[in-house]
Amino acid sequence: MAAEPISTPKDDSLWRNRTFLTVWLSHGISVLGDGFHSVAVGLLLLQQTGSAAAFSAVLAVRVAAMILLGPFAGTFADRVDRRRLMIVTDLLRAVLVLALLLLLVLPAGASLPLVPVVIGLTLLIHAAGTFFGPAFGASLVQMVTPGTLGKANSLLQLTETVAGVAGPALGGMAVGLIGSAGALSVDAGSFLLSGLAILLVRFPSPRRTGESRFLADMAEGLAFLRGQPVILGVMLLGPLFSLFGAAHGLLMPVIAIRIWGVTPFQFGLIESAWPLGMGLAALLLTVAASRIKQNGPLLVGAFAVAGLFEVASALVPRATPALVLLVGSAFATGLGLVIMRLLLRSLVPPEMQGRAFGLYGSAANAAYPLGALMAGLLGDWLSPVAVAAACGVGFFLTAVVGWANPSLRRFG
Repeated sequence: MAAEPISTPKDDSLWRNRTFLTVWLSHGISVLGDGFHSVAVGLLLLQQTGSAAAFSAVLAVRVAAMILLGPFAGTFADRVDRRRLMIVTDLLRAVLVLALLLLLVLPAGASLPLVPVVIGLTLLIHAAGTFFGPAFGASLVQMVTPGTLGKANSLLQLTETVAGVAGPALGGMAVGLIGSAGALSVDAGSFLLSGLAILLVRFPSPRRTGESRFLADMAEGLAFLRGQPVILGVMLLGPLFSLFGAAHGLLMPVIAIRIWGVTPFQFGLIESAWPLGMGLAALLLTVAASRIKQNGPLLVGAFAVAGLFEVASALVPRATPALVLLVGSAFATGLGLVIMRLLLRSLVPPEMQGRAFGLYGSAANAAYPLGALMAGLLGDWLSPVAVAAACGVGFFLTAVVGWANPSLRRFG
């Protein structure tokens, strides 16, 4: 089946690209609003029920939606108008968050079982978000010129990192000042604003023309990815890095408390090392993306350095050098992750990018809880220092596997 003709913007200045700027700012606001939602719902359940199981269930349904629906959402995004899909899913999320808000404030909501209602609505909210993700990820290449794709890709990563850190912090403040209902109203407003902003702009949305079967389209996407060594390398390495990175990241606070005996201030600094390093990497690539010519070697090399830093951060005897190493590891990981997204956006045909981002997101999100489970089980059974160091070795060896892929290693 042929794809619809596609086009790209003519203006080579990212800062004069009204479409990109509008979508970029609205996306940052919606990511910020997500932080308000997670804090408001989490605190609400803990305050009303005191149940750790209920709190964990809300987190579990979020991950489950992304893992189970990712490949289907990506295929769907390649079959429909992505802009319309983004608008519909944003507005749907706004309506679902408002429904949750009304259940909290209206007397009729008091008669409903709180935990099942919250879990059910949270599942629907994140299911809609799972369909938004591939459509958004696949649309960037249609909003910017090839010359500004690298900068735009890095800017999105920087924005998501900053908003992802600031959202929960501001959400906690909002819950303290205006309550969970007020924080949820901010979240609903962020989705509404994002949907209306996308409604105001136009960008092409390449998709299949003629008749085709859904599962056939999904199979076609998988066959294409298997036949592209560089893309396949990215799709396979991403989940492995997520697995070892999640396990290492969850064990470092344990080491900080048990081994180093850190103060609360030092603990906060260690927790902030990851977003700080990731943000610095995205900021650097926002400025220097156009100057990078050897993306493959930089990708593999950055992850190898990150793995070595992870090993060292687990083995040092004090918190201060570990903090420096953790920032360095996050910085190198950030470089690799930004380049991985850039390679997907550069090498995958526009009409297949939904499937690529859907599959990549599903695999990476599946690996994260596995890494967390691995850290929890092995960290209690063995020394957390030894397990964290082993995770760093695993991270490094995954980079070695990437280096063994000659197409990825030599990619410019």
